[in-house]
Amino acid sequence: MIALAGWLVGCADSDAPAACHRVAGGALSADGLSLRLGSRVAGASLHPGPVGRCDAGPAPAAAFLDAHAALLALPPELRPRQVDVHWMIARGAARRIEVHAESRSVLLAGGNEPLSRTVWLHELGHVWAAGARPPGRLGRSVLAAVDEGFADYYAALVNRSPRVGGRDELRDLERPPPPAAAAWAELALAPEGFDPHRLGHGLAASLWALEPANTGLLLDLHTGLASDATYTGVPDTPGAVIEELARRIPNRSRARFEQAVAAWAPAEVLGGLASVDSARAAPGKMRGAHGP
Repeated sequence: MIALAGWLVGCADSDAPAACHRVAGGALSADGLSLRLGSRVAGASLHPGPVGRCDAGPAPAAAFLDAHAALLALPPELRPRQVDVHWMIARGAARRIEVHAESRSVLLAGGNEPLSRTVWLHELGHVWAAGARPPGRLGRSVLAAVDEGFADYYAALVNRSPRVGGRDELRDLERPPPPAAAAWAELALAPEGFDPHRLGHGLAASLWALEPANTGLLLDLHTGLASDATYTGVPDTPGAVIEELARRIPNRSRARFEQAVAAWAPAEVLGGLASVDSARAAPGKMRGAHGP
């Protein structure tokens, strides 16, 4: 789980139960969003608690309102059909949020600090793009980095700003971190301990540089990531997994995705992937930090 901090985008905590009643009519559930209280995870299994009530306390009501505001900021074509947020029991810890892949829901634990709009949008992007993932460690790791890049790009496009995250974890897609050779080495040498977020920031920056205003590339990348087709038979290498993902992306955006990958991943990591090598050699049309 990743510790994140942000700021309240709705109302003061003390006003949250009353505002929640106005939005949801009593239950922490409206417009395809539900907040469940007292859920717990055992192994890979999620044991959901009941849908909460607006009078359960100011903090759950405020979290529901912030998640609801982020959900309603999404155009219908970018909105998950159903989002369950699980308020986990974890006293004394900093606020933490992540997506539970198996149930395609959001886990919220720790303190009562509110989260920023783009943090919620990032997590909603993960829920929307959930699909089949490779069984192998290397393939899972490289697609975890793609997932993080997609979620940052999604949040930035919806919010119409290259800056995403909370105050303590702000990521600027127009000022990406320098190439993370150590992070790529960690992916190859220690995939179980690999943190995909820094590499994801770099991919998000490449996607934003290619298409910072329209959602065509985002929608087509979603088509590839959200596919439930398995990766059975795909070799457990970054290049093979990226190539398979590219095949799942509609033709109109495949070359742009490969161009973004070419600007993001070292050639040696992808193992001579022909389509990406071609994109790497092609004249670029990328903005900002990635080109004129």
